[in-house]
Amino acid sequence: MPRSLDPSAPLAARGRPAGSTTDAAPAGRRTLIATAVTARVAGLAIRAGAVLLPELAGRPADLPAALTEHRPHTLVVGANHVPGDALHRWAQAMRRTPDRRALAVIRRGTSLAEIDTDAAAELGVTVRNTPEVNARHVARFMADELLAPRRAAGHRPRPPTVGLIGSGDINSRVAREAVARGHDVIVYSPSLAAGAGGLDRWLAARRLPAGRIRAARDVESVLDAADLLGLAVPLTTGGEHPTAGLIGAERLKRFGGHRIVSVCEPDVFTGQALTAAFDQLDLEVVLDNAPRLLDPVRALLAGRYDPDDPPRVRPGFTLVSAAMRAPECAADLDQAVLTALARLDLDDRRELPRPPAGPSRAEAEAVVVVGGGIVGLTVALRLHEAGRRVVVLDAAPADRRRVDEQGTTFAGTNGRHLSTTETLPHADATRAGVLARTPTDGGWRLRPPESLSAPEAAWAEAFEQFTDRPGMRALATEAVIALNRLGLRRWEEIFQARPDDLGACLRGNRLARVYLDDAGLATGRALQTRANDDTTDLDAAAVRRHWPALAAGLGAGPSCRSDRRSGGGTVEVDGCAVAVHDLAGALADLLRGRGVPVVASAAVRGLRPTGAAVEVELGDGTVVPAGRVVLTVGGRDLYRLLGRRWPDAGCVANVLGVSLTLPNPGVARPLKIHAGDPLGVINVTPAADQSMIHVSGGFGYLGLASWRGARLIPADSDTEAGGGGVAGAVEELVTALIVAIGDLFPALRGPDGRLDVREVRTCERPMTADGLPVVDAPAELGGRIVVAAGTNAGGAVQAPALADLVADLLDGHPWWAQLAMAGDRTGLPVGGGRL
Repeated sequence: MPRSLDPSAPLAARGRPAGSTTDAAPAGRRTLIATAVTARVAGLAIRAGAVLLPELAGRPADLPAALTEHRPHTLVVGANHVPGDALHRWAQAMRRTPDRRALAVIRRGTSLAEIDTDAAAELGVTVRNTPEVNARHVARFMADELLAPRRAAGHRPRPPTVGLIGSGDINSRVAREAVARGHDVIVYSPSLAAGAGGLDRWLAARRLPAGRIRAARDVESVLDAADLLGLAVPLTTGGEHPTAGLIGAERLKRFGGHRIVSVCEPDVFTGQALTAAFDQLDLEVVLDNAPRLLDPVRALLAGRYDPDDPPRVRPGFTLVSAAMRAPECAADLDQAVLTALARLDLDDRRELPRPPAGPSRAEAEAVVVVGGGIVGLTVALRLHEAGRRVVVLDAAPADRRRVDEQGTTFAGTNGRHLSTTETLPHADATRAGVLARTPTDGGWRLRPPESLSAPEAAWAEAFEQFTDRPGMRALATEAVIALNRLGLRRWEEIFQARPDDLGACLRGNRLARVYLDDAGLATGRALQTRANDDTTDLDAAAVRRHWPALAAGLGAGPSCRSDRRSGGGTVEVDGCAVAVHDLAGALADLLRGRGVPVVASAAVRGLRPTGAAVEVELGDGTVVPAGRVVLTVGGRDLYRLLGRRWPDAGCVANVLGVSLTLPNPGVARPLKIHAGDPLGVINVTPAADQSMIHVSGGFGYLGLASWRGARLIPADSDTEAGGGGVAGAVEELVTALIVAIGDLFPALRGPDGRLDVREVRTCERPMTADGLPVVDAPAELGGRIVVAAGTNAGGAVQAPALADLVADLLDGHPWWAQLAMAGDRTGLPVGGGRL
């Protein structure tokens, strides 16, 4: 149901009435930021109409009044104290407005100990934190402090034993560093002590070396064995394993080591334990946390230290707030908050209907959309319906049979899937090192590392780093799911409004996801249940009924299951398949019928911002004047057009995908098969007449280059670069897909064991390192060129959602989603160099 929105203008100043209105477009979520953020994000927040009151972090008594005055939908806090009274007063103030959007608290950090979560649950206020986002920075601080050489230490026959309490992302990284420096490690957490196999699972999940790390059965075992003690656990007061007062005076007596480093809230220690540790002069102690949380420790120890030197209360006993002060940590936390806000915004948008067509605007110059694929055409339709004058320029020829000259939409096969989890961030922990391995070895490497330019190598490094950032990936995953859900909602509205024009492009109204082993099924089912409104487990009979040829292949065990694990299953989810060539063609015809020029063979050579306009130079020298330009192109064209003026132009790279067309072995409905790298998820879509199936899958890193037939075209040239080695790697990728399909559908094999492959295609998928697309109007380009790119193989499902974001950006009303998708965000290869 549509929600009643307050169409307030951006709130940039404290004290502006939250309910004031103007004639502006419906506003995004009103947000109160009550903690310090970086200057970059403070500027973005003002653009989104947020109220910034970082002083509230040190003045908790003022929070209730600020909430009732500004009436935000979202409160962003750091280590702020957020009591139940403040939440109740906030909820009461919001009930007096017609706006019924859900309220949310976002914790810029991990611990929720200072937030009354019980009161929040009672009031229906969502509380979200950003777990593990700061872990790599806190772990670096902790490892440096914990593993530093002992002051005035003599010769030691062996490195001291490291004891760790807590097995989360921070201590996992500390353990890795400790082993690398030659230490033995003993670690305790309830999950590791719960039963057999816990340690092995933890080591595998965290990519830790076995042999020098052992699990303790209890806290006492760690204290007895360790020379160095590190604590990284959340503060909890209830449940089976509360951590408040975990280290008391009696337990501390068991510790015979010489150093304790804690990044927990100080209440993990009892007061008696802290005073005992202070009085033990040969014990080095470092307690790191927010200043407000360390103040009670200073008060406890008052009179025991020099008040003129409060940070160091005695030599060797240090209270400090340094672990999260690194600029890189602040940038990560801020991007995490932006991503969490984006998810809330996208969820709000899904409850709003697609804006109705508006009157034509009296604009002298058109918006030029560069790119005639599914994203460009959907953006053009949205802008045309908003009353803008639009021109679409497509570099590809109108003759779609010239496959090597087509973009992503038409170069691939005539089948795409639209689902809520269609294109989640690819850089997860299982893909560490995937860009260094060839397709034969289960990797994505198509080009020799030495052939990569500086920005291409920077993108590859950013992707690899993201595989070790689980907190950021989890938040990005939720935002992408929200973006996909919005895209599905918008497509539903588009199809319902034009059943005669577009209805024939649909291929089924549900999708099946096939998981090839029990572990994949368990993980996949949990994800799909979270992401979809309706999921159904399909039994073997249903699989035999809809995909009889597949059932035979699953029984045989396809070669894409390299470890031959058994089990697996099929889950049916929300979504559909589309004949994407037909859909794009129908959209182009629809636009032309409404007077919107869609020009083929119109390659753009250059863009020249000229203050109030942009000159668009075509390949034949023609100049098209534009008021604004929207770029919906791939990585090579984005860098070619913007690389000299926009330092973040290398944020989108090209990743090759493979498509096959084969005779239909009996596939009645579309399905997705989770096959593992280098194939990823294989999409299988029956053609309209059911005679053929279209199959797509595979990933191969091209960098900023394009692959045209057997030619590698670099970003800085229109001529072929040496593609011999790349051709061999591409053939490996094609072969991997053919072999997997043959194993999954044995009926496709002829008497000689070969498949009757009617067509092989490749297409370039524009991808970002962190999995979020880029929607940005860079200031370096005068704000008149909008980038809408990097859809990570999900352009089809995301297209109408991105169109909404582009329309709002052009109108000067960015929501948090656009700001989270800026090209200069942390995690992308900013300033990766020049070709």
